[in-house]
Amino acid sequence: MSDSRIIELNRIADDFGSIAGRVNEASVTRKKHSIEIIGLIDKSLEIEGSLDIKLKKVASANILQRNQDSMVFNSCLILNSNIGRQMENMGRLKTAGAHDMAVIEKLTAMVLDMKMSVDQALDNLRGIIEYDNKIILLDSLISIRKKSQQESLSTLKELAQISLEDSERAIMGSSANLQRGRELAGRFKKAESMIKENDKKGLEGLIEDANRGWNTAREVNTSSRTQFEFTEKVKKFSGRFHEDSEIIRNLIKEKHDTFESCLQLITVVTVLLSVKFKKYPGIIKEMEKLASGDNSRGILEDMKILADLACGEIDEVTRLNIDMTESSHINNEVETKAVELTEKELMLIQTIRVEVDAMTEAAGYPVEGSGRNIENGQAMESMIGEILSCLKE
Repeated sequence: MSDSRIIELNRIADDFGSIAGRVNEASVTRKKHSIEIIGLIDKSLEIEGSLDIKLKKVASANILQRNQDSMVFNSCLILNSNIGRQMENMGRLKTAGAHDMAVIEKLTAMVLDMKMSVDQALDNLRGIIEYDNKIILLDSLISIRKKSQQESLSTLKELAQISLEDSERAIMGSSANLQRGRELAGRFKKAESMIKENDKKGLEGLIEDANRGWNTAREVNTSSRTQFEFTEKVKKFSGRFHEDSEIIRNLIKEKHDTFESCLQLITVVTVLLSVKFKKYPGIIKEMEKLASGDNSRGILEDMKILADLACGEIDEVTRLNIDMTESSHINNEVETKAVELTEKELMLIQTIRVEVDAMTEAAGYPVEGSGRNIENGQAMESMIGEILSCLKE
């Protein structure tokens, strides 16, 4: 037999042992990634618990916020109706013509100014309530998706646990195969001396070793394919889970942005109430300058009653607005924290996906390596068989 054939035989035998080593390393790597995934999932579940509390808390608060905003809106509607009646009375006083027109003109200007302020407040409050309704809808969408996400996270942990157990079994099997592979490579180093000594029995033993080697590799290949297919499913599940988590993050961010826009309108309403509305009570002193006559007494009494009611409504709106503003700022703080936690959780989920990809890659090599060792074992068996046939002739 030529030296080149002996060299090739030794190369294949060394490759067989080397591949067995890399298969074992791949199983160890897969275990490492599985452990890392489980740890990351545990951290994510911890954040999930805190985030769930905050999201439920703010969802309840957002419903109360809408109720408060609706109360302010309804009070402004009543105030708007009141101002409308006052405008009618101003017109009737002008028609009566029995009063100081300069005072009536000033009262009219004050009522018109209040009318404009109320209209502005109503426009902004309509926007606020529209935002409130959108926020409540987003809360519901987030709640449903978070429930699904929590279930998926628990499922992913179960899958990672199965992968961990699989990798531990694979390590035990591949460690034994590694030892056998190294021993096989060592025995094939003696092939050259067996050929020179015409040791047919020894060569027959090598054929048996090679046969056992590639049949063991075939068993490893079958089990590795099953494990790889499982990790592929985990990878696919992890990808969908990551996509779903990004959807949730975007919903939470959209809700927070909506909340910020709502806060801007609330600020506008607060300014109107604290500046524009507060000017209105001065109208009562101006009304006192008008003397009642026979044809205007009822009108003036009606105006004073309406003015008193308007002042009371302004006080109520101001009180409600204080509650509304305080609640909105508290809710905004919780919303901001929820966004921060969501970003932190998504970073963990992205890392989980990276680890799952690495775990899947590690699970792929035993399939490739054992496939090559089937070929290596068969090649060694064939080569020794040919040598043995030549020696028997």
